[in-house]
Amino acid sequence: MSTEKNYCPQADSLASQVVGFFTNNPGEELSLDDITDKFMCTRGNVHTQLSRAVQTDLLTRSLNADGDYIYRAGKRLGSLGIGVYSPHPISVAKVVKSLPPHQAEPLPELDAVEIEDNIPLPSRSHKRDWTPLLQRMVLGQSFKLPIHAHATLRKNVTALQKASSAQYTIKLYPDAKEMRVWCTA
Repeated sequence: MSTEKNYCPQADSLASQVVGFFTNNPGEELSLDDITDKFMCTRGNVHTQLSRAVQTDLLTRSLNADGDYIYRAGKRLGSLGIGVYSPHPISVAKVVKSLPPHQAEPLPELDAVEIEDNIPLPSRSHKRDWTPLLQRMVLGQSFKLPIHAHATLRKNVTALQKASSAQYTIKLYPDAKEMRVWCTA
Protein backbone atom coordinates (compact mmCIF):
# COMPACT_ATOMS: atom_id res chain seq x y z
CA MET A 1 0.00 0.00 0.00
CA SER A 2 1.10 3.54 -0.69
CA THR A 3 2.30 5.72 2.14
CA GLU A 4 1.02 8.95 0.56
CA LYS A 5 -0.12 10.81 3.67
CA ASN A 6 -1.79 13.85 2.09
CA TYR A 7 -4.18 12.16 -0.32
CA CYS A 8 -7.79 13.27 0.08
CA PRO A 9 -10.40 12.27 -2.54
CA GLN A 10 -11.43 14.95 -5.01
CA ALA A 11 -14.55 16.90 -4.05
CA ASP A 12 -17.80 15.31 -5.23
CA SER A 13 -16.05 12.15 -6.50
CA LEU A 14 -17.26 8.61 -5.86
CA ALA A 15 -14.22 8.10 -3.61
CA SER A 16 -15.25 11.17 -1.58
CA GLN A 17 -18.75 9.80 -1.11
CA VAL A 18 -17.63 6.27 -0.16
CA VAL A 19 -14.96 7.58 2.25
CA GLY A 20 -17.61 9.87 3.78
CA PHE A 21 -19.97 6.93 4.22
CA PHE A 22 -17.34 4.83 5.99
CA THR A 23 -16.32 7.76 8.19
CA ASN A 24 -19.81 7.72 9.65
CA ASN A 25 -20.25 3.93 9.41
CA PRO A 26 -16.81 2.43 10.12
CA GLY A 27 -18.09 -1.09 10.85
CA GLU A 28 -20.10 -1.38 7.63
CA GLU A 29 -19.13 -2.98 4.34
CA LEU A 30 -20.36 -2.26 0.81
CA SER A 31 -20.51 -4.60 -2.17
CA LEU A 32 -20.29 -3.30 -5.73
CA ASP A 33 -24.09 -3.49 -5.96
CA ASP A 34 -24.42 -1.53 -2.71
CA ILE A 35 -22.12 1.17 -4.07
CA THR A 36 -23.94 1.47 -7.40
CA ASP A 37 -27.34 1.68 -5.66
CA LYS A 38 -26.31 4.03 -2.84
CA PHE A 39 -24.20 6.43 -4.89
CA MET A 40 -26.06 6.20 -8.21
CA CYS A 41 -23.03 5.23 -10.27
CA THR A 42 -22.34 2.59 -12.88
CA ARG A 43 -20.57 -0.59 -11.93
CA GLY A 44 -18.04 -0.53 -14.76
CA ASN A 45 -15.39 1.71 -13.22
CA VAL A 46 -16.01 1.58 -9.46
CA HIS A 47 -12.68 -0.16 -8.83
CA THR A 48 -10.83 2.47 -10.88
CA GLN A 49 -12.54 5.38 -9.12
CA LEU A 50 -11.78 3.92 -5.67
CA SER A 51 -8.27 2.60 -6.44
CA ARG A 52 -6.32 5.55 -5.00
CA ALA A 53 -8.36 5.48 -1.80
CA VAL A 54 -7.54 1.75 -1.54
CA GLN A 55 -3.84 2.34 -2.29
CA THR A 56 -3.62 4.95 0.48
CA ASP A 57 -5.46 2.81 3.07
CA LEU A 58 -8.58 5.00 3.25
CA LEU A 59 -10.52 1.96 2.00
CA THR A 60 -9.88 -1.77 1.78
CA ARG A 61 -11.13 -4.10 -0.94
CA SER A 62 -11.41 -7.86 -0.61
CA LEU A 63 -13.38 -10.83 -1.90
CA ASN A 64 -16.10 -12.40 0.24
CA ALA A 65 -16.94 -16.12 0.35
CA ASP A 66 -19.16 -15.74 -2.76
CA GLY A 67 -16.33 -14.16 -4.76
CA ASP A 68 -17.90 -10.67 -4.67
CA TYR A 69 -15.77 -7.58 -4.03
CA ILE A 70 -16.42 -5.90 -0.69
CA TYR A 71 -15.20 -2.45 0.39
CA ARG A 72 -14.59 -1.47 4.03
CA ALA A 73 -13.03 1.42 5.93
CA GLY A 74 -9.24 1.37 5.71
CA LYS A 75 -6.68 1.78 8.50
CA ARG A 76 -6.00 5.44 7.69
CA LEU A 77 -9.64 6.51 7.56
CA GLY A 78 -10.24 6.79 11.31
CA SER A 79 -7.21 9.03 11.82
CA LEU A 80 -8.37 11.64 9.31
CA GLY A 81 -11.66 12.66 10.92
CA ILE A 82 -13.07 13.74 7.56
CA GLY A 83 -16.23 13.20 5.62
CA VAL A 84 -19.92 13.23 6.26
CA TYR A 85 -22.08 10.85 4.27
CA SER A 86 -25.00 12.30 2.36
CA PRO A 87 -27.14 10.63 -0.30
CA HIS A 88 -26.11 13.60 -2.48
CA PRO A 89 -22.57 14.07 -3.76
CA ILE A 90 -20.41 15.68 -1.08
CA SER A 91 -16.88 16.84 -0.67
CA VAL A 92 -14.67 15.11 1.85
CA ALA A 93 -12.06 17.79 1.23
CA LYS A 94 -14.44 20.52 2.41
CA VAL A 95 -15.04 18.90 5.79
CA VAL A 96 -12.05 19.83 7.92
CA LYS A 97 -13.24 19.45 11.50
CA SER A 98 -12.78 16.15 13.27
CA LEU A 99 -15.89 14.15 13.94
CA PRO A 100 -16.63 13.07 17.50
CA PRO A 101 -15.43 9.55 18.27
CA HIS A 102 -17.89 6.87 17.23
CA GLN A 103 -19.96 5.81 20.24
CA ALA A 104 -20.99 2.26 19.48
CA GLU A 105 -24.25 1.13 20.98
CA PRO A 106 -23.69 -1.92 23.19
CA LEU A 107 -24.70 -5.21 21.64
CA PRO A 108 -27.73 -6.94 23.16
CA GLU A 109 -27.41 -10.10 25.19
CA LEU A 110 -27.89 -13.23 23.07
CA ASP A 111 -31.03 -14.22 24.99
CA ALA A 112 -32.60 -10.83 24.20
CA VAL A 113 -32.28 -11.16 20.40
CA GLU A 114 -35.65 -11.98 18.85
CA ILE A 115 -35.61 -14.63 16.13
CA GLU A 116 -38.34 -14.13 13.53
CA ASP A 117 -39.92 -16.42 10.94
CA ASN A 118 -40.94 -15.80 7.33
CA ILE A 119 -39.22 -12.43 6.80
CA PRO A 120 -38.48 -12.21 3.04
CA LEU A 121 -34.91 -11.54 2.02
CA PRO A 122 -34.71 -8.21 0.15
CA SER A 123 -33.76 -8.40 -3.49
CA ARG A 124 -30.26 -7.09 -4.22
CA SER A 125 -31.00 -6.91 -7.89
CA HIS A 126 -33.44 -4.55 -9.55
CA LYS A 127 -32.82 -5.86 -13.05
CA ARG A 128 -35.47 -4.97 -15.56
CA ASP A 129 -35.53 -4.56 -19.32
CA TRP A 130 -36.71 -0.99 -19.94
CA THR A 131 -36.25 -1.28 -23.72
CA PRO A 132 -39.97 -1.81 -24.60
CA LEU A 133 -40.93 1.31 -22.65
CA LEU A 134 -38.13 3.37 -24.22
CA GLN A 135 -39.06 2.19 -27.75
CA ARG A 136 -42.67 3.37 -27.28
CA MET A 137 -41.52 6.96 -26.79
CA VAL A 138 -41.46 9.60 -29.51
CA LEU A 139 -39.51 12.85 -29.65
CA GLY A 140 -40.40 15.19 -26.76
CA GLN A 141 -42.09 12.59 -24.56
CA SER A 142 -40.87 11.80 -21.05
CA PHE A 143 -41.67 9.65 -18.03
CA LYS A 144 -40.57 9.52 -14.41
CA LEU A 145 -39.40 6.59 -12.30
CA PRO A 146 -38.07 6.06 -8.78
CA ILE A 147 -34.40 6.99 -8.61
CA HIS A 148 -33.31 3.48 -7.59
CA ALA A 149 -34.09 2.31 -11.15
CA HIS A 150 -31.28 4.50 -12.50
CA ALA A 151 -28.56 1.84 -12.91
CA THR A 152 -30.65 -0.64 -14.90
CA LEU A 153 -32.36 2.10 -16.91
CA ARG A 154 -29.00 3.71 -17.78
CA LYS A 155 -27.75 0.33 -19.03
CA ASN A 156 -30.80 -0.09 -21.30
CA VAL A 157 -30.58 3.51 -22.57
CA THR A 158 -26.90 3.07 -23.46
CA ALA A 159 -27.56 -0.20 -25.31
CA LEU A 160 -30.56 1.23 -27.19
CA GLN A 161 -28.67 4.37 -28.21
CA LYS A 162 -25.83 2.22 -29.60
CA ALA A 163 -28.25 -0.04 -31.51
CA SER A 164 -30.47 2.71 -32.99
CA SER A 165 -30.63 6.41 -33.75
CA ALA A 166 -32.76 7.07 -30.65
CA GLN A 167 -31.38 9.47 -28.04
CA TYR A 168 -32.51 9.86 -24.43
CA THR A 169 -31.72 12.23 -21.59
CA ILE A 170 -31.99 11.22 -17.93
CA LYS A 171 -32.23 13.81 -15.17
CA LEU A 172 -31.96 12.74 -11.51
CA TYR A 173 -33.89 14.56 -8.78
CA PRO A 174 -32.32 13.16 -5.58
CA ASP A 175 -34.43 15.31 -3.23
CA ALA A 176 -37.62 13.86 -4.70
CA LYS A 177 -36.05 10.39 -5.03
CA GLU A 178 -37.08 10.23 -8.66
CA MET A 179 -35.74 10.71 -12.16
CA ARG A 180 -37.20 11.73 -15.49
CA VAL A 181 -36.31 10.32 -18.93
CA TRP A 182 -36.84 12.27 -22.17
CA CYS A 183 -36.72 11.07 -25.75
CA THR A 184 -34.55 13.70 -27.46
CA ALA A 185 -34.08 12.19 -30.93
